[in-house]
Amino acid sequence: MNIWLLTGEYPPDYGGGISTYCDHTVQMLCQRGHYLTVFTPAKSHLENWQTENRSDHLRVVHFGENQNPQSNALGNFARRSYDAAMVLAEFSRKEGLPDALEAQEYLGLPYFILQRSWLLDEALAKLPVLVTAHTPLYLCNLYDLAPSFRFPDYWIGEMERFSFIAADAVVYPSVCLRNEIEKELPKVRNHSLVIANPYNHPVNGGQGNKSQDRHGFLYAAKLERRKGIELLLSAFSQMWDAGMNESLYLMGDDWYDELLQRNMSELLQKKYGRYIEANLLSWKGKQSPQIVKQKLNQVRAMILPSIFENYPYAVLEAMSAGCPVIVSQSGGHSEMVENGISGYVFSHQKTGDLVDKVQSLLKLNPTEYNRMASAAQARSGQISSYDVVAPKKEAVFAKIRDRQQPRRYFPFLRGAQRLYKHPNDPAMTGKKGFLSVVIPFFNLGDYLEDTLNSFNGFHDLPYEIIVMDDGSTDEKSISELTSLHDQYGFRLERTKNQGIAATRNAGASLARGEFLAFLDADDCMDPVFYRKAVNILNKYKNVSFVGCWAEYFGEAQDYWPTWNPEPPYALVHNPLNTSALIYRRADFLRYGLNDSTFNLVMEDYDSLLSLLDNGCRGVAIPEPHFKYRIRGHSMFHKVTANVKIMAYELLCSKHLTLYQQYAQEVFGLINTNGPAYLYDNPSIWYPPLGFLHHSGSPSDITATNDLSTISGRAHLYYAVRAAFNKPYDILRGFFPAIERLRTTIKKRIVK
Repeated sequence: MNIWLLTGEYPPDYGGGISTYCDHTVQMLCQRGHYLTVFTPAKSHLENWQTENRSDHLRVVHFGENQNPQSNALGNFARRSYDAAMVLAEFSRKEGLPDALEAQEYLGLPYFILQRSWLLDEALAKLPVLVTAHTPLYLCNLYDLAPSFRFPDYWIGEMERFSFIAADAVVYPSVCLRNEIEKELPKVRNHSLVIANPYNHPVNGGQGNKSQDRHGFLYAAKLERRKGIELLLSAFSQMWDAGMNESLYLMGDDWYDELLQRNMSELLQKKYGRYIEANLLSWKGKQSPQIVKQKLNQVRAMILPSIFENYPYAVLEAMSAGCPVIVSQSGGHSEMVENGISGYVFSHQKTGDLVDKVQSLLKLNPTEYNRMASAAQARSGQISSYDVVAPKKEAVFAKIRDRQQPRRYFPFLRGAQRLYKHPNDPAMTGKKGFLSVVIPFFNLGDYLEDTLNSFNGFHDLPYEIIVMDDGSTDEKSISELTSLHDQYGFRLERTKNQGIAATRNAGASLARGEFLAFLDADDCMDPVFYRKAVNILNKYKNVSFVGCWAEYFGEAQDYWPTWNPEPPYALVHNPLNTSALIYRRADFLRYGLNDSTFNLVMEDYDSLLSLLDNGCRGVAIPEPHFKYRIRGHSMFHKVTANVKIMAYELLCSKHLTLYQQYAQEVFGLINTNGPAYLYDNPSIWYPPLGFLHHSGSPSDITATNDLSTISGRAHLYYAVRAAFNKPYDILRGFFPAIERLRTTIKKRIVK
């Protein structure tokens, strides 16, 4: 088979569990005659991508950041996913699709590939995707006691969740991880199964030193709370204080504790320094695989006391080396060990159980110890050897390659399945396959021709354009409107001035199409969007409206990435270009009519929430087809922060039941990230707000668990923007260059 593998980590540039998994998977499949292409982010700067042929059956494609201009609008990990989708789409166009793509769920790497596939992207729509679970960031944060709602980590979690439910198949290495994921996402169980991670066991692995020559215990993992490091140190300090002289060797990276804003190495020095001085405790940081293997041949056992774990290679490597292991019951590693036979399994819920298991191992006589070491070695081969794992993996690849079941329902994360039914009223259903584009107009004669010209050459489906003149008062604009009507032949409807909300509603009621779109008279649209959106609406029974990314032009140039409007985030901030969506017209007329109460701002956002309130769901095509003109004198840019705050209060009051349903999550998002009107992109980091003193800087890339922090320049940018926010709002209406300058500074400093 021709198999593609997408990974964020691949040797020799990376170590760790994901990299080790990919290395063994590639070796296993190549040995069985399959052809592998590994796609992985380049560690060094690349303009595009670079292909490295490592054997007749293996090539590695390293791809760089920012495969196109809009990639830079995203935060680090969302950008990596977006770039991966661009590269894989290009390869599929040139070479055709593989038999299957396998990708990690971690950090949402396959998110945009799956999003584009489900939204009928020509290059990726038929790509079979297998997601192999490692441990998603949102679960790591849960067990590390890290903030669950902080951007960008929260949004990475949403991308990971979507990757699970949108894949053709999901493979978990352990039952424990499967149960943990599907407790929240039960629909994944319909397309998931458990297959152990592969490991190449040496033919003559040996058992290292004899039992009487071994001393101490090894912990080979990050100094991470989830890995149980604090519980391990507490247990060993008790045993040391009671007279035990067995050493504990720690081999793993330091870890930044988001909860207490300190490095775990600080805890080692402050709380356990006396044991370090007595040579009972040793920490050397992350070590090479060779040094770890050498230590496995010297210690009595390897200990992994994780609070939650998936299927750690550290345990497999220890068992394969003939080193017994002591593991907690709280994870997939307990499924690898036969308690009392190939190692010991202890429970965190049973007081003193870890100490008891350590002492049990110390009491083994040489014969009993060697029997356990041999059992550990045999067990590792039984569960994860290439011969055991490969046939199961091949069967999954073949199954998704040969899938026949058509897709009829888009995989939304939350909410009940709503089946679309055509209303009986012909006036609401409209002319089948016909699109009506409604353009509200008020004194915008300088811009309307650009809007109309954006439809030049659009013949993909029958359509009409209806310009709704909302009682314009500017004579020049009225004259230009009349002239353009004579030139372009659109439908022109005039009303007395009643505001944007009522004007949109009036246009919707006059429209004749099955599908309805809005477009403001100073904006433009790449008409390919309408063809794509209609295809999506025709394909999925549970999709009522479609949006896309926005590209800013005029007084500023930038991109705004939009997202499928999933609660709870959709209740906190509008995630979609709601002034330029395409709807099933019947759904808009029944559930999405604009409310004139919001005539100053957010009338389109209110419409979105009304649709969600009634079970109507929508999607966002991740391409910038919508061209949004930035004008300092536009209505949106004139409103004050207080107007936005009042609009949010009205939204919450009007859609109270919906907000109550997600009250805990909404509170978490706002409490963690600040008021919703201050941010518009959940994939990037925003500074902490408030008056509390912070002893440390939050990490920009908390998912990496390294010591990197946000630059001082980013903090300075937000501080200056806050200080000059009010005069900036006033001056940009008179000096358009200010907006362009702000956008440029933000791009270069914050990102």
